[in-house]
Amino acid sequence: MSSLAERFVQQTLRRRQREAALARETAALREKEALRAALQSRREEAQAQLQRVEAVRVSLDELQRAAQSKYEEACRSDEEERAKLSEKLRIAIDAVNAYSEEITQLEAKARHENSSLKEQLEIYAKFHSTGEDKYHEIMQAREAEYDKIAAKRDAALERKPQLMQEIEEETKELEKAVKARAALQEEVDKWVNHLSEVQQRLLKARETFESAKDEKERQIRRIRSLESDRQLLVSRAEKSKLERDKEHAKVEALEEKINTCKKQTEKLLAVVSLLDNRDTAAVVNEKA
Repeated sequence: MSSLAERFVQQTLRRRQREAALARETAALREKEALRAALQSRREEAQAQLQRVEAVRVSLDELQRAAQSKYEEACRSDEEERAKLSEKLRIAIDAVNAYSEEITQLEAKARHENSSLKEQLEIYAKFHSTGEDKYHEIMQAREAEYDKIAAKRDAALERKPQLMQEIEEETKELEKAVKARAALQEEVDKWVNHLSEVQQRLLKARETFESAKDEKERQIRRIRSLESDRQLLVSRAEKSKLERDKEHAKVEALEEKINTCKKQTEKLLAVVSLLDNRDTAAVVNEKA
């Protein structure tokens, strides 16, 4: 009897110990589940932050492309404007040079013809004293022609300042275009510097994201490890539950056996008591 009770007590203690271990494992599982939920939340926040950083990067890339396109368009426009101004300037200079060359040639031709006529008139006057009137007529005609040439030369000379003024104005326009291009280049340089700073910030953000990604991978591996531990603990808990149920069944069987033994003992005690009563009655009868 004492042996059965001791075994029953030991089994009860083992069962309670297993229940306590199961409770501790369940609490550990709950903590791991909470940690897993927190890590999942951090993972979602990191993904949201990555999406925001990616959106900023896309916007900055679009701004950079727009600024680069604007700069290239301005450069092409500036080159075209410079080519037009250079062509106008070349045409004006060629016109001035052509007028100057034409005037020089006319003056040289007039001088040559004048000297030739003078020589001819001298020869004519030497041989024909009556040719003085003809000489004056020819001289007047040549002077009139020379006056026309001089007038044409003066007109060309008068037009030369106007052409030079036009050249000066075209030069000023070219200088303005160059200054505008320099200002635009400065603005583009500012944008490029700004975009470089933004690129640096994006690189830092990418490094942070890569670090967060590595941390996320570590946390995922840890979650998987915790999941494996959880599965192991669940398996152990299920196994422990099966063993506990088996022990409980054994305890119930032992209790049933104990009750049976108690009933048998009570019956034996009743029989013994009955026999004792009979023996006592027989002794009393014998004495009587």
